[in-house]
Amino acid sequence: MNDRKQEIHARDQLDFFLDAAHDHSMSLNTLMDQKANILMATNFVILTILSGQINTNRSEWGLFAAIFFSLGSGLFALFAVMPRPVPKSNGIAAKAISSDPSESLAGRHIMFFGDIAKMSSAEYQKEMLSIMESETKVYTTRLENIYQLSCYVDRKFKLCRISYLLLFVGISLSVVIIFFHHIVLGAVHR
Repeated sequence: MNDRKQEIHARDQLDFFLDAAHDHSMSLNTLMDQKANILMATNFVILTILSGQINTNRSEWGLFAAIFFSLGSGLFALFAVMPRPVPKSNGIAAKAISSDPSESLAGRHIMFFGDIAKMSSAEYQKEMLSIMESETKVYTTRLENIYQLSCYVDRKFKLCRISYLLLFVGISLSVVIIFFHHIVLGAVHR
């Protein structure tokens, strides 16, 4: 009886550990979506303001630089929030679900909405019931889900990083160009 309590306690710890890993990845995913949305809004406000200033300002090159980099930054932020059609997979879950290759998920992931949508209800239920037959299959599927979510968050992080860098470079470059135009060239024309 004591061994049974230890087994149940150990399983609870494992479930808690996997839940924490999943929740952490989901929190990071939400954070990256929020950052990307803020970047998009910031860039499109900047683009709106700057596009109205092109004909009224003598420092058009500075404005063009800011518009170019802001547009690039906004596009990378947009790519960060756009879902990827096929998640990165190393096939861990598909291999563990069935020993018969003809019955495997063939690279699909049972917890990814894009793959679920490609299945009929009967196929989905069959795959889920097959997974639920074994604790190993359930845990392998959970691990694959955490792995794929982490890969997806990593992609979003990289795209948001590029977006931030483009925004920073664009603002910095446009300030330098406008400064050079007004201070250096302005002094020459006086």
